[in-house]
Amino acid sequence: MLKKIAFLINEVSAFTSLPSHVIKFWKKDINIYLRPGRTSGREGWYRKRDIEIIKRIKYLRYQYIQDRRYDLIVSLLSQGKADETA
Repeated sequence: MLKKIAFLINEVSAFTSLPSHVIKFWKKDINIYLRPGRTSGREGWYRKRDIEIIKRIKYLRYQYIQDRRYDLIVSLLSQGKADETA
């Protein structure tokens, strides 16, 4: 699955089972942890580290706290509470 170095958002969406608009929203709202790079064509590319963070955010958002309080999610990420991934 992850032999490449960088992935486009549609690939990340497939890996994480999340719609691309959710990933884009999280990128905007939780940008302290999620900072994908850009290609020369302005497309976003995500590294393996970014995909793992997306999985942690998904776990926290949908299974751990089931809340839209992204400040709480950021706090839990900084405390390392998201060891399980979805």
